[in-house]
Amino acid sequence: MTPNDGPIRLLVIDDNQAIHDDIRKTLRQRKSEQSLDAAAAALFGVPSSSDDAAEYEIDSAYQGEDALRMVQAALAENRPYQVAFTDVRMPPGWDGIETTERIFAADPELQVVLCTAYSDYSIGQIVKRFQRTDRLLILKKPFDIAEVTLLAAALTEKWRLTRQARETIDNQGTQIIDLESVLRLVKDSHSQLETKATSLADQSDELSRELRRRTMEAFETCEVAAMALAQLAESRDLETGEHLTRMQETGQLIARRLAERGPYASQIDPDFLIDFHRATPLHDIGKVGIPDAILLKPGRLTASEFEVLKNHRLEAGGFKRFVSYGLKSFTHEG
Repeated sequence: MTPNDGPIRLLVIDDNQAIHDDIRKTLRQRKSEQSLDAAAAALFGVPSSSDDAAEYEIDSAYQGEDALRMVQAALAENRPYQVAFTDVRMPPGWDGIETTERIFAADPELQVVLCTAYSDYSIGQIVKRFQRTDRLLILKKPFDIAEVTLLAAALTEKWRLTRQARETIDNQGTQIIDLESVLRLVKDSHSQLETKATSLADQSDELSRELRRRTMEAFETCEVAAMALAQLAESRDLETGEHLTRMQETGQLIARRLAERGPYASQIDPDFLIDFHRATPLHDIGKVGIPDAILLKPGRLTASEFEVLKNHRLEAGGFKRFVSYGLKSFTHEG
């Protein structure tokens, strides 16, 4: 099995629930960014600027003993973990050093990121304990979200290439004539991956800027898509092109007044006003699904026609909730 055959499996080993939540939120944000980029490309009929979004399956272990059992079970099911993020201090059981040694022994391909605040072991002590290994990287706390994203992507790719090289050798078996060239290929692959891994720290600032830029691009794409859909709905009505602008301005005036006093004052903050301003043009998106014979009928509607017309409000409500959630996720998590 490789990451391309299914979700990338990560194991977070930490006795602090907040660390598990932070890593899940970071990798979920990356998935949302790439998915929205692909959706926008499909909507406008242009190639997507991002690769297929990687899907992460993240499991949690709160003690080293539990982590070892989970690694062994995953291997038995032929669904191994590619990367483990392991904390150093995890009382009262094994610390991160002992946990890593034991899971290394259980799974010879697992890549490990050792998360440490340097309060228990120095870098020199850690290096001396593990000797020379290309399966261990050290991440200093508090870590940056860009570092977590890059480490997850780079180490899963390293895991894939390492397994691919091993499977190539296993599958070809006696068909391999030039064993020296195969070993050289494996050595070159490891050398390239080691070079890439050692440069992660230098790339952290650049990747943080790139992450913010891509988040803004996806955010802007969502806004453009929402306005395009709103204008599509309005094009089937007799309203002027200024109708959407008037609705936005009127809605903002009402919302700002409600933010000053009244039963909703505690719920309307600046972020709400921004999201509300973006979602307002979608108030009649359901018109897209109403037949022209009903929507543009000059006379009085029959009872059955009126029931059809009322459906547009329910469809619009559901779509506005979707768009508002999408915009809010990029505003607050980006």
